[in-house]
Amino acid sequence: MAPLALQPRAGASATQWLLLGAGVAVSTAAAAGALFSWLTAPRQPRSLELEYFDVEAKGEPIRLLAAHLGLELKDTRMRRAEFMANKEAGKYPFGQVPLLIASLPGGEERIAQTNAIARYLCRLRGAHPHAAEAAAEVDALLDYEHDATKGLMIVKYGDRFGIKLTDSQKEIALKTWYDSVLPLHLQHLEAYVAKSRTGWLANTPYPTAADFVWACQLRDLLSRAAAQRYGQDCGSLRAAAPMVCSFIEKFYSLPSVVAYYGAKRTLDDDAP
Repeated sequence: MAPLALQPRAGASATQWLLLGAGVAVSTAAAAGALFSWLTAPRQPRSLELEYFDVEAKGEPIRLLAAHLGLELKDTRMRRAEFMANKEAGKYPFGQVPLLIASLPGGEERIAQTNAIARYLCRLRGAHPHAAEAAAEVDALLDYEHDATKGLMIVKYGDRFGIKLTDSQKEIALKTWYDSVLPLHLQHLEAYVAKSRTGWLANTPYPTAADFVWACQLRDLLSRAAAQRYGQDCGSLRAAAPMVCSFIEKFYSLPSVVAYYGAKRTLDDDAP
């Protein structure tokens, strides 16, 4: 192997040799870092399509994120019959929606699961933290949302989990979840918002995927419309979690979110 072209002049001191070595190391590290960034940078899709039902639920964080990030999204809202036909044809990786279809130069990529889709969209626009610790915080919050709402999902979709509940059992389980389980999770989130200097859950200077997923979920659980839908009194829950309510207010005050709905949503309006 040919020697490096850069060498100290004859009779150079040990310090000069050390400085040269450091310079070579820094240059090599910078080049390696640039190469790594280039290799791992997400390919920008030619188009994005979301397949979901004509409801908010798990599709709404994705719709709002795309609008917030300035990503054009084809919002395909299916009927049940169309979903079942696609499912039987093996279109969905886990037999579920939402599904994001990204048209890329090398072909089509199908991305399943709300949280994974949300992270992907954020990475396309550099809105997922680059620092490993900050990214882990966002990922932890997304995982926690899944964990916190698992009981509710079992009550609503028991067959999916191999659990069959009668209507009376569902009513009792739902009330127990609202009275005993949800308050504990709200306490954890209350502490998260309280320690944030920015008002966003992961203390980032901008809203991340975790904020979009959690804000939509929390509004679905604590709004007046939710109280009517689930037959629960959400007033005491909101009173015990003022920081969480402030976070929801902050999120739905984002210009992109207000523009998406054409009006600002609150916990007291009748929107679903």
